[in-house]
Amino acid sequence: MSLIRQRLLLCALCVERAVDLTLRVTGPCYVLLANVLISAVVYVFYTVLLPLRHPITTSPLTGALHASVGVILVINILFNYFSCIFTNPGEPPAVLHAETALDAEIAEKYARWCKKCRKPKPVFAHHCHVCNRCVTRMDHHCPWMANCVGHYNYRYFFNFLWWLWLGCLYASFMAAPPIPQPTLTASERTGLLFTFIISVAIFLALSCLMGWHVYLVFTAQTTIEFYNNQRERQVQRAKGGLWVNRFDRGAAQNWQEVFDERGKYWWFMWMMPRTRRHSSSGVFWPTVRQKESVGSVQQCPV
Repeated sequence: MSLIRQRLLLCALCVERAVDLTLRVTGPCYVLLANVLISAVVYVFYTVLLPLRHPITTSPLTGALHASVGVILVINILFNYFSCIFTNPGEPPAVLHAETALDAEIAEKYARWCKKCRKPKPVFAHHCHVCNRCVTRMDHHCPWMANCVGHYNYRYFFNFLWWLWLGCLYASFMAAPPIPQPTLTASERTGLLFTFIISVAIFLALSCLMGWHVYLVFTAQTTIEFYNNQRERQVQRAKGGLWVNRFDRGAAQNWQEVFDERGKYWWFMWMMPRTRRHSSSGVFWPTVRQKESVGSVQQCPV
């Protein structure tokens, strides 16, 4: 039985390595395909769809407005897409230097050791077998980005989904029938049909993906940590206990922490283009205990 188990483990390891190698090699192909699809929809929108819906000769103001909306959407989509691709998601340091006593407590309890990188893995950090490195606050390895989605580029990943979702919704609305039917060539009709189908299909898929990541941000989790937390919850339930996510400080504060926007207009600025990297290192994350400590200090009389 042990021999069979060893062979099964060896087969699983070979399959895992083959998948990792495939994702590593085909990453640029996914990026190229994504750019081709986006470029094709943009081309059809400006050369066929917009002139049909709002001809510049009959409705110049409306046509200019829709053209401007398209430009804003395309700029934000491409900015976040390429920023996510070329931004290092972040790696844990060789030594964890805690700045507070609570950080030291969290590091002692939650930090693990990566045998491959030979360095500590703090909370939310995981080793990516495709990139062959540990990533801080790793969510997943995205083949469409040819990169890991982690602490420093998660904002770009989420905003790419958000702006692409808006773009697909807008393109679906503009390409939806009925459309004025002057004399169209076969290629123009094919372009309109392609735009409508691809926009609706991606919009539906992104609606599910966007909803999932909104839930993760609201609850202070990543995709990997969600499944780890599910196991922890089941273990505690079997013991008759209750598992609580100590990093969940409430939807608003969780959102501000992930997107690093805490000003007066954080609810709007999180989606705006930004080149400044996240102000924190992604090694230590605030907890409910820290929130309660701050609240107790604020309630004390002066």
